[in-house]
Amino acid sequence: MKSMTGYSSIERVLGKYKFTLEIKSVNNRFSEFSVRMPYFLNHFEKDIKDLLRKNINRGKVDVFISTANTDPEIKISVNEKLAMSYYNAFLKIKKITNANSNIPLNTIINSDGVFSIEKKIDNEDIWKKLKKILNEAIKDFDKVRSHDGESVMNDLKAILGKMKKTLTSIKLKTNNAIKRYQKVIEKKLNDLVEKNFDSERILAEAGILAVKADINEEISRLESHFKLFENNLKLKGAVGKTLDFICQEMNREINTIGSKQAVYEISEKVIILKSELEKLREQVRNIE
Repeated sequence: MKSMTGYSSIERVLGKYKFTLEIKSVNNRFSEFSVRMPYFLNHFEKDIKDLLRKNINRGKVDVFISTANTDPEIKISVNEKLAMSYYNAFLKIKKITNANSNIPLNTIINSDGVFSIEKKIDNEDIWKKLKKILNEAIKDFDKVRSHDGESVMNDLKAILGKMKKTLTSIKLKTNNAIKRYQKVIEKKLNDLVEKNFDSERILAEAGILAVKADINEEISRLESHFKLFENNLKLKGAVGKTLDFICQEMNREINTIGSKQAVYEISEKVIILKSELEKLREQVRNIE
């Protein structure tokens, strides 16, 4: 199990290239990748995102890449015609203004377009090195997410354990629910009707109401959801969405139990279940 949040930062010198790479992620319902890097690396964006998708299933992931060539192959060209045009123009200005000063060489050198600098970049070589450093960063990034994921898993197990204990308590309190409803309703009806009222009919009506209030089926389904949740915690890979769906089903059963049972002791336990389920869902939202 891995957390959706993570961070990794690596700086490496490979050959004549110095790389600085940073990966960070936050929770997100889907997978979303953003890569920021120097413009001359832009054509590697698809390859970088493909590499990320192989290792990261869910989350908003931001990647920052910077690189420097420690021994660049540089070609400097001089535009001779343009340099002479600048020179002749300066001479003309000197003649018009009757200036006696010489024309400084740096005036021509610093003029636009006189020099052009070309850095030779070996795309195949730089991608080979970038891919290596990216794989290293992803591996480090996964270690962080796995460590955080273990912590989340322990929290989930603790919360689920409390929910199971609470449900067991509810289950014990419902064993005599039908008899309890019969007695309560029989007493209320006897207070309202004559003594010769058909007691068998009272018991039958009470039985019907008690059956409607029966929550054994909901308890059984909730126990199944607990088991399914535990089984998914043992699986490798991305299970966050599945666990979230299971939590939705748990919520449905807990709400039904709360609406069918008005007994204070059970209502109290239902509130605890709802509170713990909210904690469970909060943690699930952190899982890939």
